[in-house]
Amino acid sequence: MRFAFRPPHQWRLDTADGIVLTDEETAPRAERPGPHFPTDDASYPWDFDPTPARLILCAHSPLLADATLIRSPRAVGHDGRPAWEVVLRTGPPPGELHLIVDADTGILLKSYAPAHDYAEELTDLTFGALPEAHFRWGPGLAARRRERIRALEQLDAHYRTHPLPLPAHWPAGRLGDCPFPYDGDPETGFVVVDLDLVEPGPEDRLRGAHLVRLPLDAPPYEVGRMQDPNQYVHHWRDRNWHWYLILDGRPLDPEELRRVAASLPGA
Repeated sequence: MRFAFRPPHQWRLDTADGIVLTDEETAPRAERPGPHFPTDDASYPWDFDPTPARLILCAHSPLLADATLIRSPRAVGHDGRPAWEVVLRTGPPPGELHLIVDADTGILLKSYAPAHDYAEELTDLTFGALPEAHFRWGPGLAARRRERIRALEQLDAHYRTHPLPLPAHWPAGRLGDCPFPYDGDPETGFVVVDLDLVEPGPEDRLRGAHLVRLPLDAPPYEVGRMQDPNQYVHHWRDRNWHWYLILDGRPLDPEELRRVAASLPGA
């Protein structure tokens, strides 16, 4: 991800899905700065949607506020810039957390935990003035943004009059009352549905589920949560569709998956 930031609140994020511009009303939420990890899971978490704001705007991070220093900071270099390495003890995991802090600006250049599969890093970082137009929609970007908004409006309108493909059976209690489509194409039948899970009991780690329906002749679905290495993915096909079930917390066992797949419309 490439980004540009102008204090206190202007952002431009260049992501795989396009360019995102934010202003004071939509800037990163102040209550989620810095590295942050869930407390209800023994496994080490991976943030699905990392943002540079987690490193640049992390002064009030609760995780860092509760940490204790393991050893004195030492001077290091990072990407050609003078920096300090700080090693902290904190929890819930990571336990030992290493921070590389820019010596001139105080920006957190890198955060990583050697004992876990976690690292966030700013690379190719430069400082300088940027024109106001860099943080505004230009004609081409505005057209792409309008096209994306129009596509989402059409998707929402379609599924107000057509049923979503929802499983009639769910292994961990029932589904919630507000499943919704957040991507898709009504013309082809492709749709991604947030299944809106009811929070299961403490004995079940299944916390989230997304169902993808894809035409048989479409390329494999490889975007969104499919890129998260800590999600569990089930894939199967029937006479009409490819199906993907993307799960947060745990996979389904074979019998659970069989019953869910059999309960889908048209199965």
